[in-house]
Amino acid sequence: MGVDDAIVGTFIGAFTISTGLWLHRALIKRNKGKPRIPFQGVIIALASLVATAATLEISGIAAVPEFFKILGTDRLIFGTLLGGAISLAAFYAHERMRRLNGRKNFIPLQGMILPLLAIIVLDIVMTVIGLFSR
Repeated sequence: MGVDDAIVGTFIGAFTISTGLWLHRALIKRNKGKPRIPFQGVIIALASLVATAATLEISGIAAVPEFFKILGTDRLIFGTLLGGAISLAAFYAHERMRRLNGRKNFIPLQGMILPLLAIIVLDIVMTVIGLFSR
């Protein structure tokens, strides 16, 4: 469709982090509001991200010729890891904003808007500076 692999990767990374954090919340509800281990949310989210990146790499979906790589990494894997990191940072920014506002959102659907906006801005910036262009 003409969309760069790295841009698709940023959305894959954001989706895997969101899925990991959703699983974390489901486990907390099941355990009556308490996590079983320290940093459970981060561990689950990062495990989800690493498992997705490893699956893409092992299956060969991300395989591209050497001259199409970014910093020696396949474009899809690079985008996945970068999108995951940005999504995780946006989630913690959302949590920080909620703490500052008395456990309320500043805007409706803030938890969905912040990561999506962060990924879109990342993709636009990276396209403008030429990192995502072949």
